[in-house]
Amino acid sequence: MRIEREELLARGHPNIEAKHEKTMAITCHEKVSKRGDCFIGVGSSKSLADFSTDFKKLASNEKAVISMNLRIEGLNERIIVKGRGHSSLSYSHPEDIVVRKSGFACPKTVMVYADKAAGDLPRSFVKLLQKPETVIKIVFLVTLG
Repeated sequence: MRIEREELLARGHPNIEAKHEKTMAITCHEKVSKRGDCFIGVGSSKSLADFSTDFKKLASNEKAVISMNLRIEGLNERIIVKGRGHSSLSYSHPEDIVVRKSGFACPKTVMVYADKAAGDLPRSFVKLLQKPETVIKIVFLVTLG
């Protein structure tokens, strides 16, 4: 079995709504508007373009399983999102990372056919994501085999 890992940190923001039913996103930008209801974190320490070549190569296999582990520093609660790799994933976007429940892939997409979107997060978790002092640790794992 092959496994690759990427880890990043992001922060909360008062405009995080996390209501989107099909996607979930993290951005390197320092702020988001309330219209961006898929965002769960800002000020990301990495973009998709920063992911390792090994991670990208493994994730481009349609049999790959990709998971995203969300943890707010200082809290025991953990959210795990699982999805799939896809041959169209380019991992080239310099600012945003998007998880999709659908099979649509673009330069922002980290995984397709995810089992959760922003709107599926517990509202108690989202309330913490609305605080600028909240630090979110995000770990992506891709496995194959």
